[in-house]
Amino acid sequence: MIGRYESKSEALAVEATLINWVYGHSELKNINRGHGHQRIRLKSSYDRDFDLDPPVPGDGRAAENRRKYLHHAGTTEAIDYIRQSMEQQGYEVFEYDSGGYDSRYFPTLANGEYGFICHVKGIDFIIKSRENNMFNVSLANTPSTDSNIHKLKRFQPNLEIREPNNTRVNGLPRFRGMKYPKRIPIDNFREFMDWFEPIADHLRDQ
Repeated sequence: MIGRYESKSEALAVEATLINWVYGHSELKNINRGHGHQRIRLKSSYDRDFDLDPPVPGDGRAAENRRKYLHHAGTTEAIDYIRQSMEQQGYEVFEYDSGGYDSRYFPTLANGEYGFICHVKGIDFIIKSRENNMFNVSLANTPSTDSNIHKLKRFQPNLEIREPNNTRVNGLPRFRGMKYPKRIPIDNFREFMDWFEPIADHLRDQ
């Protein structure tokens, strides 16, 4: 192994690039050229007619490709199950298109993320995952979150909530990072809830 990657698709892309462009398939003993090799130039080829009109960020195709990756990885199905399970347990949850929030607060497919917002007593949690299928939690820095953040900061153990420093929505930076045990797989819903429920109970008691 010569590198460590967050997803299988990244690793396959690097492998195919090494086989076709860096070393050259004819110089190796690999049986095939690798996943997606049709989109990679051959070694020492500078053919101007090679270009295959790759997706351009902003035209929708990049996001659609990300959506397909997340679907094939099982990420979208798992996150939808988690959202529905939390809703059944009485949590307020919001999807991208469910209304009530500016869409810019949600994880974006173009960034390879899929998730939802869970609102607990003034705090808006973003619960999401990439195709590595690991839980990731941050805060949507909505006006409600910003005015109630002191309640969350009183929770122990210290969640190490970071100050927001990113693109603004409604005059406030969009996101706040927070300490989270990132190695919890999204199919381990119970372990995630064991971490989340005490935080939610703390907020309800404020």
